[in-house]
Amino acid sequence: MGRYLERFRATEAELNAWPDKAEAARRHAICRACKFYEFRPAEPGAPVTGTALCWRKCGSCGKRAKEPHHAQLTLPHSHKRCCKRWYSSTQRTSQPEKRGLGNGRRILVIHRTGYRWPKTRAIHDYLNADGWVAPRKDTDQHGPSLAMVQDMMAGERFDAILKWEEHGCLFANKTWREVVAWCHENHVLPLSVDGGYFDHYGTLMLDRYRPDGTSSIRDDWADLPVAIDWTRAHEGLRNYRQKMLAEWDADDPPLEEPGYVLVWLQFSAMLSRLKVDRSRLINDWSRQIVQVLRKAGHRVVLKAPPAQHKSGYEDHGCPLYRHKAGIPHLNTRLLKYANYNVLVSSSVTNELVLQWAPVWTTGRSWFDGLGVFAQAAQWGDVAKPPTMNPDARGKWINWWLSRQFYDRGVSAAMDRMFTHSYRQLGWTP
Repeated sequence: MGRYLERFRATEAELNAWPDKAEAARRHAICRACKFYEFRPAEPGAPVTGTALCWRKCGSCGKRAKEPHHAQLTLPHSHKRCCKRWYSSTQRTSQPEKRGLGNGRRILVIHRTGYRWPKTRAIHDYLNADGWVAPRKDTDQHGPSLAMVQDMMAGERFDAILKWEEHGCLFANKTWREVVAWCHENHVLPLSVDGGYFDHYGTLMLDRYRPDGTSSIRDDWADLPVAIDWTRAHEGLRNYRQKMLAEWDADDPPLEEPGYVLVWLQFSAMLSRLKVDRSRLINDWSRQIVQVLRKAGHRVVLKAPPAQHKSGYEDHGCPLYRHKAGIPHLNTRLLKYANYNVLVSSSVTNELVLQWAPVWTTGRSWFDGLGVFAQAAQWGDVAKPPTMNPDARGKWINWWLSRQFYDRGVSAAMDRMFTHSYRQLGWTP
């Protein structure tokens, strides 16, 4: 790195001008961005109070850029592109002792081409920046075969594989379950990533497949506490909860006469446990649900999801509220005046859980068989109000608070996942 950087030091007199030696040592620590530093005093003989300036010279274009000292890397705006690759390579070669949380552990990131690419790229970049060795391999399948995964590994040893999943089970087909079983036999953690639960579109979560391809929530369930301590949750999740509670307390009038059953639509009914025509996406499911509820004398209101198929929704002769309807607090206002709720497996249940609302589910997800929601075994079940298990709800919330993170927290979440999984599986790191 000496070829590209010039070294600047504070003088001995400047160091001695600081009455607090501990503060002086902290202020004169080597810059984490370039490993060199400069301090300029405000005036001759005065304590060092100026800005620390770091000098970098790009190995490609030869230009230097002077940037304010930051705790984290900030590349020069004038020539980011040519500096980025050079800077990354010098960091890897010059600081092998600082491996970050990853500490050189290897994760094969499997990406279904075009699927959630921005999030995949962010996960890949954050992991590699924090000491994980995480090469990305693209595939045209959500559940690639064992032969394909072994070909991606190219004979190299990996500590884990990571791919996208939905609801802990949607892409866990037969071929992928064979991969999962092989991973467990060879002490390779089979991991999945999905959108988080609370603040669904703003967060992510990590999960581990069990040998049968199901979610590790079943391994955690018995040890989860019932009491919920929101003070231990991430600040972003606490803020999200407060926002939703404030919407409930707002003096908003009902959008429909109170006392209806609220049916939450989603993109498709692929995860429905009740028999539906999946070629019609959600429409066959919603038609049968509306028929059952009307036959039982209920009024029905439908709510569309943020992501909907271009084919749209069939008219079932009852009110349908679109996601972008321009109505303040739309979901909360519909929920507040409903008798109970019916859905397949949508993550909108996070809003329902915060308000302890009664819910019927007809689909598969992490919550299967855990008592979190009432689960319909047949169409007619949804005609009566569902029961609710507060203890299961408490465990459910605590599991999600332990698994969710915001994008930049993926490295710490991955480290926790490794520690927790190795302990639970009895593996040696």
